[in-house]
Amino acid sequence: MSDKEKSEENDDNEENEESQEQEDSQDNKNEDENNKEEDDNNKEEDKEEEEEEKEEKEEKEENNNKKITEKSKKKITEESKKKITEESKKDKKENSVKENKRYNTNETNKTNNLNETKKLNKTKTKSSVDKNSINNNNINNTNITNSTNNNNKITNSKTKSVFKNNLEFGQIEEELIPPRPELDEIGTQNIRLLYPSEEGPGHPRTIFFLYDPEINSNKKSQLFNLTQIEIDQKKYMITYKAYRNVPQSLSGVMKYNQVIKSKLYTNTNLIWKLLDKEKMYPLLRKLNKYQRYNHFPTCWQLGRKDNLYINYMKMQKKFKTEFNYMPEKFLLPQDRDLVQEKMREYNIFNIKEIYIVKPLASTHGKGVRILTDTTTVPTKGILEKYIYNPHLINRRKYDIRIYVLVTGFRPLKIYIYDNGIISFCANRYTTDADKLNNNYIHITNYSVNKAMDIIRKGEQELDYETKWSLQALKGYFLEKKINWEEVWKKIKDIAIKTILSVFDLASPALKTFKITSCNLFELYGLDILLDNKLNPWLLECNINPSLNSETEIDLKIKSKLITDIINIIGLIPFTHDKREKPLDKDNYYMSTIEEAITESLYEFVRPTGGFERIFPLQNNIDFYRKFIDKPGEQNLHLWEEMLKYKHK
Repeated sequence: MSDKEKSEENDDNEENEESQEQEDSQDNKNEDENNKEEDDNNKEEDKEEEEEEKEEKEEKEENNNKKITEKSKKKITEESKKKITEESKKDKKENSVKENKRYNTNETNKTNNLNETKKLNKTKTKSSVDKNSINNNNINNTNITNSTNNNNKITNSKTKSVFKNNLEFGQIEEELIPPRPELDEIGTQNIRLLYPSEEGPGHPRTIFFLYDPEINSNKKSQLFNLTQIEIDQKKYMITYKAYRNVPQSLSGVMKYNQVIKSKLYTNTNLIWKLLDKEKMYPLLRKLNKYQRYNHFPTCWQLGRKDNLYINYMKMQKKFKTEFNYMPEKFLLPQDRDLVQEKMREYNIFNIKEIYIVKPLASTHGKGVRILTDTTTVPTKGILEKYIYNPHLINRRKYDIRIYVLVTGFRPLKIYIYDNGIISFCANRYTTDADKLNNNYIHITNYSVNKAMDIIRKGEQELDYETKWSLQALKGYFLEKKINWEEVWKKIKDIAIKTILSVFDLASPALKTFKITSCNLFELYGLDILLDNKLNPWLLECNINPSLNSETEIDLKIKSKLITDIINIIGLIPFTHDKREKPLDKDNYYMSTIEEAITESLYEFVRPTGGFERIFPLQNNIDFYRKFIDKPGEQNLHLWEEMLKYKHK
């Protein structure tokens, strides 16, 4: 080789090295930006929680001061009472001594007269005395029982009246009930209670939520046995705990149904907030059986993208043909060597594959980008094989947000919602190499594409919609004579298998907490993409799906969604004190298995609204049970009960 050729090769190598260094630096910058965004989000959440904790501490200090003053008052009253009681005791003793002297003189006279009469009547009245003594004993016994019952009634009535009027009992009641200043502003609360079905032995009435008539109609509510009551006792009023900035759909539903936002977690009817493990686990241990919380302790097994894929791959190794609904992924840095080998093969055989880079834990499309050069691989994150042949509508790519509700793992109960959000890309789809960096073509998140909407609305070039409802998509498929039912059947199957992939982790974790089968529930947001052959692919699973209402479609769908969830989980009014007393009589179960079965059967007959139960069903228990290694006694007994009595 000549010196010129060598110099040219050296120049080319230097240029390649420089380009690689530039790309690596860009990747590192993007990663740093993503990490900064995640840190900012975490800081904001920490600030909110710190502020809430400060408020709670201040309230506790105020209450402690109140208790101290009350205790001091108590001491004063108790000392005065002691003096009065001591004086009364002295007077009683003096009177009792005088009465005893008189009584003893009378008794001696009586005994002498009785001894004389007994001698005369011994022989005559032996038999009659025996009979009468038996009868008298019976009569005396009945009189004793009646008197004790009467005494109990009297004491009960006294305690009830004393509890209302006596200062001591009043102070005890105030100490047991935690302070709730949010209740002071409200006089009464109007709620609707749903009577349980006649199929069961009896169950407390559950709260029934109505749709806001300005958003949705309440035609189906007339089909249920409802009673409207007015709660004037503050200890029974319905409360909920949520984020500081409550989403409009959640706050709107609560406001219309007169549910009060609380600042406390203790003895609050509904808690709707994602917490980290350090705060969630203590909360789960303190829940009473009437409270409802919207997360399971193992929720991150589905919420994190890496855990979701790891659990999916475990099932795929066991059931290869059944678990094939997620695109190929590589977890970095663990799979870096595998990625490099695959990239070499693609370069050698000139295979044109596109990969998409995603952070491990991010939302709203942050940090998502197309990997344009297979020779450069990021150091951290997820590398996902890009589905280059998506199904298009109006020449645009879209994904489907499916809402899945799980109301328990012991036993497992899964529902799917009949409506959802369809998010479109702003620009028309193409796989041209020079447009792979255009996020408005390849990333479907609304938070990404709404920026382009704002630009185009200003230019008056917006001739399309970036959001549809799931029902609108269904109507489009029917109009184009596409078999929607077949697509929907496949999506249901993905939803069930996704939950089953974490069953062996979720079910044992619940044993560590002393909670009932219906304390916890969770709403998942599955992101589904259809390819050009209408095969659904699972992209992500969100454990805290957005309830923000940026459009009218969001507000209508999400407010109805929340209302239906609350009607399914069955909120029961109870007192906000240590007694935790329900408004109605409650069921008491002999075992956790009995509780799990009966509560599940009651849940199955409650109004579901737009939700459809997809597991367990009579026609799918035998099929899906093979994916569960250890279903547990609660599931086995429920399945047996359903198959035995043909419960739908």
